[in-house]
Amino acid sequence: MSISNIEKQQEKLKKLNEKIKQEKKKIEQRLGHEIIKNANLDYANLDQKKN
Repeated sequence: MSISNIEKQQEKLKKLNEKIKQEKKKIEQRLGHEIIKNANLDYANLDQKKN
């Protein structure tokens, strides 16, 4: 493999890794929403501290 081919492959890998990170984030957000929904929690009260 020539250096330019290796660089092209590295660039493709970087793009794929970024797509994977974005999809993972979407999945985690959906999962979090599903957990909150299934637990019958109120979104408005999730970040408020209880004294």
